[in-house]
Amino acid sequence: MESLTVDGQYGETEYEDDNVKLVLKSSAKLNSVEPVLQIHGDDYSPKVAQDFTDSEKKILLSTVKNKYGVEHKYYVTITKEEIKRRK
Repeated sequence: MESLTVDGQYGETEYEDDNVKLVLKSSAKLNSVEPVLQIHGDDYSPKVAQDFTDSEKKILLSTVKNKYGVEHKYYVTITKEEIKRRK
């Protein structure tokens, strides 16, 4: 996977093996999110909006398929950055 965006928003992205974590601005709405991937494959699925409001939940976001039909699964967590409050 080359990159992951949500509604044109880029955020801090962390990659660890098959797990991808994207942290968006604190104002982002996560209840109906359709992630867009830039991949090293021919296609990916699913391409539908999903609910990422549970920040502990990893969603099987994509199955990337290359030209030989080989699949690779990525598990994605999308969260919002924390707002730092002044004391």
